[in-house]
Amino acid sequence: MYSAHGHYEISVENKILFIEAYGPWNLEAAEEFDRIVREQVTVHLTGSPWAMIARLHGQGIYTPDSIPLLQELHMWRIASGLTHIAIIHENREDAGTGITEKQFNTIYKADPDRLCEERYFKDLDDAKTWLRSVGY
Repeated sequence: MYSAHGHYEISVENKILFIEAYGPWNLEAAEEFDRIVREQVTVHLTGSPWAMIARLHGQGIYTPDSIPLLQELHMWRIASGLTHIAIIHENREDAGTGITEKQFNTIYKADPDRLCEERYFKDLDDAKTWLRSVGY
C-alpha cells in the first residue's frame, strides 16, 4: 500500500460542504477522502438537501483506480441529500484542468438520472452566487 498523495480540507457551513483539494490524488488519498466525507455528511448534513463547493488547487487529477470509488461516493452523497456541486479551478489555465473536468464528468455520470447538478466556476463568489440562486 502506498501513502496518500494529494490532500484536502473539509468544513461544513449552512448546508454546504466545503472542500479545498490539493492534487493530484492517488487511490489512498481518495479512500481517506471517502471516509472523511461520509463522516462529515452523516454528522452535519444528512436529512435535508445540501450542496457542495469544491475548490481545486493545483492539478486535481485522480489515478484511474480511484474513479470507481469516487463514483460510488458520488451516488452515496446524492442518496444523502446532495443536490448541487460547484467546482472551482483556482488556476483554470493549468494544463490539467481539461483532464480534471473530464474525470469529474466521468464520476458524475454515475448519476444517470441527473439528481445532482454540477457546474464549473472561476472563483468562489460566482459559485456562491449560483448556490444562493438555487436556495443555499
